[in-house]
Amino acid sequence: MKAREFCAQHASTVLIFGLSFFLASLWTLAHFPAVMSVDSIATWTEALNFQFNGQHPPILGLIMRAVIEVFGNRVEYFTFLQASALYLSALFLLRQLCQARAFFFAATALALYPPAWIYSVTLWKDVWMAIFGCMTALFLIRTLESGRRLDLLLLFISLSLTVAIRHNSILIAATVVGIFFWKAWSQRSKRSFFIGLSLCLSILPSSLLNKTLNTNPEKFKTLIYRSLYAGWVSTHHKLGKSPDPEAVSVWNKALDSSDAFDRLVNRKDKCGDEWAYIMDPAFNRKHEDRTFTEMGGVFYLLKNFALRHPSTVLSHHTCDLIRLLDGKGSTHYYYHWGVVPNELGIVSEPKLPAFRTAFLKVADRLFWIGFGRHFLFAGFLIAFLFVAIFRGRCKIQRFALMTGMPRSAYYALPLMGLTYLFSFFLVPSATDWRYLFYLSLTSTLTLLASIANWLIKGTEAEKAN
Repeated sequence: MKAREFCAQHASTVLIFGLSFFLASLWTLAHFPAVMSVDSIATWTEALNFQFNGQHPPILGLIMRAVIEVFGNRVEYFTFLQASALYLSALFLLRQLCQARAFFFAATALALYPPAWIYSVTLWKDVWMAIFGCMTALFLIRTLESGRRLDLLLLFISLSLTVAIRHNSILIAATVVGIFFWKAWSQRSKRSFFIGLSLCLSILPSSLLNKTLNTNPEKFKTLIYRSLYAGWVSTHHKLGKSPDPEAVSVWNKALDSSDAFDRLVNRKDKCGDEWAYIMDPAFNRKHEDRTFTEMGGVFYLLKNFALRHPSTVLSHHTCDLIRLLDGKGSTHYYYHWGVVPNELGIVSEPKLPAFRTAFLKVADRLFWIGFGRHFLFAGFLIAFLFVAIFRGRCKIQRFALMTGMPRSAYYALPLMGLTYLFSFFLVPSATDWRYLFYLSLTSTLTLLASIANWLIKGTEAEKAN
């Protein structure tokens, strides 16, 4: 009897944990032990050896290490933990956005969200970015709505984790701080001002982790900027502009080849490919390091090129962002349906092979008919930001009342998602669908909550009449 009363009083919480553990178990069994790319294997290896080389955030390796300490070298336990955390964070945020009765409809609909079928069990930092991002959004809305100290503390922790898991998410931290500064200015609130100041410290844990655990914290960062320079150079050529003499010299010297520059710019990419030179058969890391040192360093080269060719830089970043937003044009939203060959002895052994094959066909079809286009997800968030800005107008206010979300959600969620998107304009990278998984999930949760609230309110209005 007591168990039944508890379930009745905490029905939504019971649903959140029950649905999360069920879906996590289902996808873990379907993809047993996990979906693992080259990056996944590299991160798991770092966790096993407890040595981090700077290519992946140490926070993810630490979580993996904790699981390894308890369960040993058993990937499936980490997979279940990750999948559970993804669904728990998404569902708790969804409950914050939904009216009581609407939540049950929205939670059921979230179970049919195709990217989570794959990403929940894919061992990538972008999945944990979505987990920590949802937690940050949840406690940001709670702090703005109630102002409780516990929510503020949890906001600080989740924001610190978000910055630690992906360095470009520092723009999310800047957005959260900006929201409190704006509130302090508009409402003359000293408390909001000091909250904003305290949240500025959320970037410190990430810096401490990198300096403490990474054996070479600058190595991968420098590699990223060298790749960016390669993208600028090849885009400059693809725009029909005359080759930059310094760039030609750098690439031919870096790869110790007289035609390295020609190979760089003759690829078929619409934008310059940031990783093209690394895939070049003449690539030699040691020789490349020496070349960039002799040329004054990559930051010196980036500065000089940007000053000489600002229109090329803008064109490259714009083209790269458009390619990332166009899900069909970017790398497929999955790399593998199993585990890549590796030296750790981890192999794919799906426990539900027939079910796995069936749902993969559905997910693949949904993606290629346009479901995977991030333009749609960004458009939804822009629409809700529009509602936040023009909420005072009669028609917009009526829409906001019908969708029934907390007032702060209309600007907090879109701003977080769109500033994260903007970070990929500032520092382009490979155009993998997974990079904007957080944008897709945030947009989907916002849309599901709005539809569910609208349907429930419409049904209640009909009954009242």
